[in-house]
Amino acid sequence: AAPSEAIARGCRKILVPWLETAARFEQAGVPAETLVVTGQCIEPELVGLAEMSQQARIERLSGGGPLTAAFFTSGAYPPMHIRRLLLAVRSFVDAGQKAVVFCGRSESVAGRMITWLRRQGLSPEKGTGGAAEIRIVVSQTREEESQRTAALFPELDLFIAPAHERTNWAVGLGLPLLILCPHIGSYAPLNAAIATSRQVAVELGDDRAAESMGDLIADFRRSGRLAAMAANGFGRTAIDGFDSAARLLITMVSDRGPKAGC
Repeated sequence: AAPSEAIARGCRKILVPWLETAARFEQAGVPAETLVVTGQCIEPELVGLAEMSQQARIERLSGGGPLTAAFFTSGAYPPMHIRRLLLAVRSFVDAGQKAVVFCGRSESVAGRMITWLRRQGLSPEKGTGGAAEIRIVVSQTREEESQRTAALFPELDLFIAPAHERTNWAVGLGLPLLILCPHIGSYAPLNAAIATSRQVAVELGDDRAAESMGDLIADFRRSGRLAAMAANGFGRTAIDGFDSAARLLITMVSDRGPKAGC
């Protein structure tokens, strides 16, 4: 998404993920010749796993075994998001599914989540290994979290998160998204509108929706909607934006000579 504060001006080149974003910049008066559409910038580790993971995911979504969902909150840990995330975890696991909860770098948040879940009669375990019904993941850096996510990605069937930077997993990698509400900031509602319009995401708008997540996913699975959400988000747009951007920057530096900055 490109809210008004994202519109940069006076730049030699502006890299945007797709044509819709470029159109938004042009409408704001940015010269078209400065805009370069790179494709979505998705973590390279996930791009390499995308096709294999999608094939396995479609098979699981069409089958009858337990599903695995990843749960994310933003690094600011908004209390309402935390509450709804936990309600959704409980509902999902009570329905016979499995959850992986990413807590960012906060051991304290992870501890509070574990305490709450245990009070609900659930059995969360820290770490990415094993077959626990709920795995709690804490990472020291975002890079470490990305590595742990990549290790788990092939077994993921859907994810729950605010409509921030991971929204492109739903739009480009075929991983259905349940969006944590309320939307915070100017990017989130615009990202949510893109994802829902492409039919790869639905919103968990309130506590009641979070508490009913298990039933919602079961209904979506039986009706084929969950598999359709996965299909709608795969192979429809380029996902190698980081590579495209890197090649462009190398070319720009080369064109200006070895002593000139970009």
